[in-house]
Amino acid sequence: DQAYPVSLVFRDVNVRKVVEAFAVLTDANILVGDEVAGTFTARIHDEPWDQALHALLNMKNLASTVNAKTGLMSIRSRTELTQTENYQKQREEALQSAQQRESAFRPIRSEIIRLYYADPAKIKAQLDEIFQKAGENATQVQISVVARLRALVVKAIDEDINFVNKYKKNSKNIYKKYILSSLTMFK
Repeated sequence: DQAYPVSLVFRDVNVRKVVEAFAVLTDANILVGDEVAGTFTARIHDEPWDQALHALLNMKNLASTVNAKTGLMSIRSRTELTQTENYQKQREEALQSAQQRESAFRPIRSEIIRLYYADPAKIKAQLDEIFQKAGENATQVQISVVARLRALVVKAIDEDINFVNKYKKNSKNIYKKYILSSLTMFK
């Protein structure tokens, strides 16, 4: 969206009234912090509204942010805005840390997965590559081959074992389609 030009004249007008005028002009949702105070005296002629607003805010050592999700604009003192941003950053880091700790304590179990239609060594190699590409975000998955059973022993969390079972099912379906297409070729 391109900001359209505005022309405004303010003489000793309360900051909150000026912000309210911009909200009405732009049909924007603007929140104003309790610490925002003072008056404006300014003459603005044919300037994009967003640049005009930011110039006025700079005069009073104020700043604005727009929430990307909601579109709400917040106007705060620079100090308050910095404190709020720091708090949000710390909160996100704490949340990430808690999620990492939680994932580290998820129960790990083992499951034997029989492979009737595919070579266990090949499937293991494919799965190792998939989990390796997942990198840091992946949990530790241990896969070993039991050749005499034509099986994989998978030691992992439930989500990863479920993924291996789905992968096995897809491999089985691909093999069956291959066999069926081969049989129809020889008719």
